Amino acid sequence: MVTTMAIGISATMLLAMPQQADGLNGVPASRFAHFQKGVNMSHWFSQWGDLTPARFTSYVTERDMDLIRQAGFDHVRLPFNPDPFWNDADPAKIRPVPLSYYKKAVEGFLKRGLAVVVDMHPEDPFKNRIATDDAFVAKAAAFWRAFAKEMASFDPERVMLEIMNEPSIDGRGAKDPVRRWHQINTQLAKAIREGAPRHTIVAAGGGWTGVDQFDTLEPIPLRNVVYNFHCYDPFVFTHQGATWGWDMSRLMKAVPYPSSPEAVQPAIAASDPKVRDILIGYGNERWNRARLRSHLKKAADWAAKHRVYLTCNEFGVYIPNAPRESRLAWLRDMASVLREYRIGWAMWDYAGGFAVALGEPGKRTMDRDVLKALGL
Repeated sequence: MVTTMAIGISATMLLAMPQQADGLNGVPASRFAHFQKGVNMSHWFSQWGDLTPARFTSYVTERDMDLIRQAGFDHVRLPFNPDPFWNDADPAKIRPVPLSYYKKAVEGFLKRGLAVVVDMHPEDPFKNRIATDDAFVAKAAAFWRAFAKEMASFDPERVMLEIMNEPSIDGRGAKDPVRRWHQINTQLAKAIREGAPRHTIVAAGGGWTGVDQFDTLEPIPLRNVVYNFHCYDPFVFTHQGATWGWDMSRLMKAVPYPSSPEAVQPAIAASDPKVRDILIGYGNERWNRARLRSHLKKAADWAAKHRVYLTCNEFGVYIPNAPRESRLAWLRDMASVLREYRIGWAMWDYAGGFAVALGEPGKRTMDRDVLKALGL
């Protein structure tokens, strides 16, 4: 009877239950409570061509950290590109200058009562190597072991360590991408655990970390692990006008949310004729809160099945071509569905193309409408 009932528990039923005092999968409930409402600190220690001390000291200031705390966020996700820290001859010897600036950033957020997700956020050359090169995986493990040891002095209640952002192993030469990533995921997680035994690890699938990863994602054989996904669905809406990734995105503008056949007509008129059929399909799909809720249920069901905590470490809408009211409506729906499923979240991003903060470094102000949409 007990087994039958456990198997029959739905995501909604499980996540509506009061959480056990000791949490899930070895993650204390009190710890996970610090990672409910976050924002990504993009383009600071990652996603920038010139990652130097000048960048580290100027792009985000103490004033920015104060703004984030005052806005009501409880944590930040702090991506770092491993390249500036990397010593290929001996990856366990982390370059001290960028490390000192990164640790200072972590300290600054912790000082303000903000928790931090330490996120390894590499570029394509790193991902290409790790997909097929076992020797490079061993180097990455040595790097993570050493980097985690540097993070181990920070409060484990407020600092989590994320294995790797969007590995996207598919298409990089791995013969069995799912199995390959599970092996890499496990190896890197064990290295992190050796370096920081008390800290929670954040793990995800080996693709672009979307909801579809839960079709094949296998939990790693460790406890004290939280699982992560990203959601930019529907991509037609969230990435309209983007100049990277899917070529069709840059041809779209004025794409609305929610979608319907009637609602997309202005977007069809405003966008390149090449994307007409795509926009018609988007309108027919009728994306709204109910569809988002159904879409995210796959993630919530997976977490319920494995009895683990789940976080959505990226979601957002690219600003330039998106109608403002549609963007706010999507953020409102996403945040409310994530709250309903008790999924922690971190919006993408603080001051980039999806920003919650507007203006130049040192002079930024928060977009109050976005904060309201997020429930802050």
